[in-house]
Amino acid sequence: MAKFLTKRKSFHKVCYSFIFFSAFLFSSFGQGNIQLSFTDTSTSIQCRHKIDTVLYLVVPENQYSIYFENSSDTDYLHMDTAVFYFRDCFGLRLHLYGNCENKTINVHVAHTFPHDHLAISKAFLQTYRNLFVNFNEKNYADKTSMDMLILCYAPFGSALFTYIKQKEKQNINCLLITVIEALSTDKLQQIIQSVYETDQPEFLLLVGDYQYITSYDMDEALSDLRYGMIKGTDDYPEMIVGRIAVNDEDELALQIKKILSNPTIPLSKKAVGIASDSYSNLTGMYDWEYMRNIRYELLNKDFEKVYEFYEGSQGEEDSEGNPLPDDIIEAVNQGVSLINYLGYGSYDEWETGEINNNELQKLRDTSQYPIVISSACLNGHFAGRRCLAEQWMNASFNGQACGARAAWMFSSLIDWDAAIYAQQLLNDLVPPKEENILLADMYLQTYIHMLCSLQRSKDALSLIFFGDPSQWFYPFPTDNIVQIDSTDIWVYPNPSQQLLNIYKKNGIIKEVKLFDLHGKIVKEQYIYNYHGILFMDDLPPGMYVLKIICDKGESIYKKIV
Repeated sequence: MAKFLTKRKSFHKVCYSFIFFSAFLFSSFGQGNIQLSFTDTSTSIQCRHKIDTVLYLVVPENQYSIYFENSSDTDYLHMDTAVFYFRDCFGLRLHLYGNCENKTINVHVAHTFPHDHLAISKAFLQTYRNLFVNFNEKNYADKTSMDMLILCYAPFGSALFTYIKQKEKQNINCLLITVIEALSTDKLQQIIQSVYETDQPEFLLLVGDYQYITSYDMDEALSDLRYGMIKGTDDYPEMIVGRIAVNDEDELALQIKKILSNPTIPLSKKAVGIASDSYSNLTGMYDWEYMRNIRYELLNKDFEKVYEFYEGSQGEEDSEGNPLPDDIIEAVNQGVSLINYLGYGSYDEWETGEINNNELQKLRDTSQYPIVISSACLNGHFAGRRCLAEQWMNASFNGQACGARAAWMFSSLIDWDAAIYAQQLLNDLVPPKEENILLADMYLQTYIHMLCSLQRSKDALSLIFFGDPSQWFYPFPTDNIVQIDSTDIWVYPNPSQQLLNIYKKNGIIKEVKLFDLHGKIVKEQYIYNYHGILFMDDLPPGMYVLKIICDKGESIYKKIV
């Protein structure tokens, strides 16, 4: 790992190494020479020409087999396999490489899934869809609620009661376990594992700074996500881990206020992008060019303004010269919902813009609590110091909460390819305003993409989630729902207590999503037909919003009672 030092201070710059960006790429050379098909009992892989690719399949543990259609084909095509546990799924990593020449070589995976459908968590569902090429939701059932284990330093426990009550109203069952002294990672892992074996919570929330609830040490890096890895010895988590890093009850109260306020406050449609002018000879792009591309993406997702603070003078919305800390703080104080940083970093500072722990004491906005994404080195290393992420999370003004409600920052000397990869993925997952996503879902998808695409776990494991993973990106905009009265689509009966029929007279319904009035997805179903049925009998009475996604990409909303 390369370290680069500036003349004025010690900063660690991510090293520029090979990188290519096909977003959500899990495989490499030769993927176009593969055709896949699958049923409930088999997955077939047809290979031609030169192949060097990795596929991820979901299979039933101990009830699958892999074989070549013709045994002599092993002279041309080679195969390496590895298995892993990923919460609800047993995964098979299949590396195929060789030259099929002019032949068509068929590889088959026979599998028998159990008849009793396993309930899978919504927080993991989209990552399963992205990862496993043969994932079939028909083999699983929906898990109707979510669960959270809260592991807390004992003196902070009483400050969590209001938070827990609010989470349970959101259909998230909470189990609070307190520890009266600092325990080793092994002791904490034993506690977590015993809870997981009985309750299988999706989320693990660690409450307390490093000296109260320690983190896994990885040389110079830290990893909280290691606590979420229960089954097997692989790097795939069973729980999504966040941390509220606080030193006292006052700091905890500030962070809890931000979390509980989020569903009730309309979020700003403004964001901030900060980037250096470092250049990669391998990719031919500057950091600020990557950040500008992210800006364009956010503007296409209904953000009204994305401030540009770039090293040098880069045109468009970027001012002449280097950005000053007061300019950045002023923009944040006007209310933003998202902040991105790409450039040099240290434990408590961004070099571009000279934002550090002292400058963050000038934050004043007590109504908007942004999500902060930093790809700099060490901003998330919270052992033995107050890192920049902690300062963002614990900021206050006149005793009122301000600063960030969540932050994703690295605790390591992160390689540049991993840093920008994470930055791009997290921003790709920022939903359009009419949709929503769990922060846990964003974090998990990004982690798995990094793990599989970069083929090294340390960088991915050092991305620390500061905040509550069960938060949503923003509340569903119930005051701006577009209600389309279309005779082409019928939804009946409405009101409904048992089921909804959704019928499209002309064309196909791709999928439907049902939201509660907090923007939480409570039901979703793929249909790919002109008629579908959505069962409602397991939902509490109330008002919901049904989103119908049609075959040409158009979305139609219906209010459901």
